Order: sequence, then structure tokens, then C-alpha cells
Amino acid sequence: MFKVGKNITINADQVLEFRGLNDAGEELKIGQIKGSIKDNKKGKDQSVITIIGRKDGQHKPLLTVANNAIYAHHEVPLCLQNTGGRKTFVYGKSTTKRHINLPDDNQQR
Repeated sequence: MFKVGKNITINADQVLEFRGLNDAGEELKIGQIKGSIKDNKKGKDQSVITIIGRKDGQHKPLLTVANNAIYAHHEVPLCLQNTGGRKTFVYGKSTTKRHINLPDDNQQR
């Protein structure tokens, strides 16, 4: 394991780890960024980056960035923001695969 800073380490498994103290003064892993190879064929190689955080004392994947999509793993609103600061919030639970093209038909500006 390689220590980058006071609370950041990198281990041999392509994981960047963040540590902090809880209110009892105990050190714990508060999050990590994990890289992995999805396909290692020369010229067709693909990788995946996953951001993992703590929720209610458990480590949970929050976001995965892959070559084919960006996956948000928690049932919280997804916020899309443009460079002008306008935001689109997407709420709800996924019950099946859907394709949504934005802008939608709401037409709010």
C-alpha cells in the first residue's frame, strides 16, 4: 500500500482509498475509487471506474463509469447540470430497462 497523503492510500489492486475518523476517534475507510479492466484484448481494451462510499455504516458502490454507460447505484435523484447551471433531476426507481432522451417533453426553460 502506498500512502499518498494523511488520509489517502493506493493499494496494489488499483484502489484509491480515503480514510477518516468517526466521532469516537476511530479510523475507518470512508470511501474508495476502484479501477478495473473489463476487457484486456489489445486494441479493444476497456476499463471501469467505480466510486464507493459509506452509507449507514456500509460500503456501497455509488457510481460506476464504464465505456457504455454511467451507472448511479443508489435510489437517490440523479441530477444532470449543464454549464449554465440549469439542472434536471431524475427521480424514481428503475423497474425495467428504459431509454430516455433529453430534453423531455416538459419544455420548461
